[in-house]
Amino acid sequence: MLDPTGEELFASLIHWDCGEDNQSKEIAIYYFAEAWHSGQNSNLYEVLCNSPYKPGPIARLSSENDVVNVMYEDLVRHFGKNP
Repeated sequence: MLDPTGEELFASLIHWDCGEDNQSKEIAIYYFAEAWHSGQNSNLYEVLCNSPYKPGPIARLSSENDVVNVMYEDLVRHFGKNP
């Protein structure tokens, strides 16, 4: 498992053309950081804390749209294995 920075996560999703709206990327990155961070000293924890996406208490990746879920799977393939 790698500990990518926010910039590295965004760079890995560059092939997803979302125009000016990066909301889907932000959501996928949030859920990736939530699932994969290794503690408060990790880059992914910093990504999670600094994310502009602030889900509610019952929000889940599975309830997001298909694009977000495929972006999340791209991040998993690129940076890690299933937890």
